Amino acid sequence: MAVWKRNRRGGVAVEFAIIVPVMAWIILGVWHFSHSYLAYSRLQWAVREGARYAALSTYVEGSEAAFVNAVKDVVCCGSQGCDCASRPVVQGLTKQQVDVVVSKPGAYYRPVSVLVRISSFSMNLPYSPLNLTNKPQVRYPFVGLYAAFPPQ
Repeated sequence: MAVWKRNRRGGVAVEFAIIVPVMAWIILGVWHFSHSYLAYSRLQWAVREGARYAALSTYVEGSEAAFVNAVKDVVCCGSQGCDCASRPVVQGLTKQQVDVVVSKPGAYYRPVSVLVRISSFSMNLPYSPLNLTNKPQVRYPFVGLYAAFPPQ
């Protein structure tokens, strides 16, 4: 009986040595997934808010660049006229990665819809980068004010 007990000594340490790396791998995998999910939800929220802002804003004919720049500000940092480098919604997001497409049926016609999307974004995660192309994207119908000619 004493020989049998002596042979079992250290079995718990061996089991612990086998289980710890597996459990650490599982915990880090869950953290990796949840971090990716959180970053994607923030991107999705920012794109939705930017599209909502664009759909409800005043669009002045001839100043599409200013309109697009304001929408990119809202997507990038959450408010108009802010600096994306100082406080982006998601770390690494820049204005160049945000696409704003205003759909107009003709040259001087009222905008019909606004599409806002992230053109290419890579989340630098610890194990592997997550590359997003044209995701997330939101299209809203334009219901804001339309000024055919700029105010004088």
